[in-house]
Amino acid sequence: MEIRVSNIEAAATLDALLERVRSSGETVVIEKDGQPAGRIVPLDSAAPKRTGTGADLVALLRSWEPLNDGWAEGVEEAIRLGNQPMTVEDPWER
Repeated sequence: MEIRVSNIEAAATLDALLERVRSSGETVVIEKDGQPAGRIVPLDSAAPKRTGTGADLVALLRSWEPLNDGWAEGVEEAIRLGNQPMTVEDPWER
């Protein structure tokens, strides 16, 4: 079930609204100027549903194409150089 309250009523009765949501599983829609502005839902219905297994996750990750944007090579190059800052040539010394 869904109930609607104004933002003023929600502010004045927030504790009672939260208890109502927690105990009965109701959803509260908070309206400002007569338009929906927010929703308070029971935590269980707001939480993402956990489905699948660890093996499903591994299979999903293995199905992705490997990234090759040069980032890993850049990290390896920085490690090889000992993470030293690059020296910039002074143009006045030419």
